[in-house]
Amino acid sequence: MNLTNPPNLGKIFPNPDEYPIDLWNTIGAPPFPRGLLPEVVENFAIVMAQRTGASPCGFAMAALTVMAAVIPDHVKLQPKVHDITWRESARIWTVLVGEPSTKKSPILSAAVSPLAEMDTAKVRNWRVSHDLWSALPKEERAKMPEPIQERLRIEDTTVEAAQEVLKGSKNGVLCVQDELSGWFGAMEKYGSAKGAAADRSFWLRVFNGGELCVNRIGRGATIIENASISLLGGIQPEPIRKIAASA
Repeated sequence: MNLTNPPNLGKIFPNPDEYPIDLWNTIGAPPFPRGLLPEVVENFAIVMAQRTGASPCGFAMAALTVMAAVIPDHVKLQPKVHDITWRESARIWTVLVGEPSTKKSPILSAAVSPLAEMDTAKVRNWRVSHDLWSALPKEERAKMPEPIQERLRIEDTTVEAAQEVLKGSKNGVLCVQDELSGWFGAMEKYGSAKGAAADRSFWLRVFNGGELCVNRIGRGATIIENASISLLGGIQPEPIRKIAASA
């Protein structure tokens, strides 16, 4: 029996403060709003929720994040009609917080699957082009630019690897983190506050997008035309509590 909104207890207990307490009641997912999202997103969320038993809200937010990641960053919204200096690209960071039983991984997999197929095709085409370029004589390679890798998603990545991908992905990419505990933990990989702060600085930077100048000893300066990353991941409540407390 759900006592969160008891239908008949008002006749027995006129004062709501006297309602019995359901000791096993837990706070569930918020209700899924109908008519708010594009029809294709709403239908996807409802059908997948019925099929898997997971929250339709999770499917909807994951789908919106994936869609935002594939919208080219030159498409911008201007929130204020008379302020042309403030324009925003479609860039969303979504974190699904829940216990293992809330099926975060199936939600991520279903939403990211179409993007993953397109990204895989891009990687295969780049490998073919790069292999052909590598097979050229040294003199010919010097005359031709090395094929640049264009991506749509990244997963288990370091900051340096993400920067390399962003060089050829001016429309932005989606960072998929099935378990965000590892993503947060990777920021501490240098074992120093300075190294962790540098990683955090990079991720905060790509949340905003825009041009980024990267300086490396031995490689010189490199301009990333648009350092833009959307983020989609999942995490359990207890780890996110610890991370929030220590941040």
